[in-house]
Amino acid sequence: MVIIKFEKVNMREFIPHLDIMRVFNMAFRRAGLSVNYSEGFNPHALFFFCQPLPLGVMSKAEYFTVSTVEKAEEIMNKLNKTLPKGLKILKAKTVESDPNFAASCNRAEYVAEFFEDLPDFDIKNTILIKDKFLLTRIDKNGIEKTKDVRSLIFKLSQNNNKLKMCLGYGNENLRVDALIKQLFINYACHNMVKSITKTKVYDKNDVDFDKKYFGV
Repeated sequence: MVIIKFEKVNMREFIPHLDIMRVFNMAFRRAGLSVNYSEGFNPHALFFFCQPLPLGVMSKAEYFTVSTVEKAEEIMNKLNKTLPKGLKILKAKTVESDPNFAASCNRAEYVAEFFEDLPDFDIKNTILIKDKFLLTRIDKNGIEKTKDVRSLIFKLSQNNNKLKMCLGYGNENLRVDALIKQLFINYACHNMVKSITKTKVYDKNDVDFDKKYFGV
């Protein structure tokens, strides 16, 4: 089993999650790297990814594991020669078993950059010291629903044209694009997003995945 950290940038953030999985499956084949398959009537390659990101969100901290007998260093070198531009393996490490990223991740950090400076949201007084922050969305049936997501906002700050956020990620997930949309609705802001990038992932004990799995 090998843990892999990769980045998704340069327009690759618009590739849906299922297609990203297919890209890596094909990249392993092109690179001549073996992957173990599940048993049963419909066997599939044993890749295990973290929670999917919303389309348009870049990432410097994507993780997955793959069941293989290949060496981590060889996987990293060979995949980076065959992956399309914008997808790059940053780190790889051999482990004994799958750490189950999807179940263990708890929160993620993001940086959103805008084309113009943001108005003063007064985040401390209007959000962080409050007990509730209501997020409204339209479900697939066209029905408006409201949910309190305050417990999923761990950190939130602004500086000129940037928002820095640490949000629930995993089983209790707060979409970063949904939060930004709600902020803009609440404060009648019409700024345009230049980029959103996920920078870190933490487990349920608030340990950075890089430190936990790669020791840095």
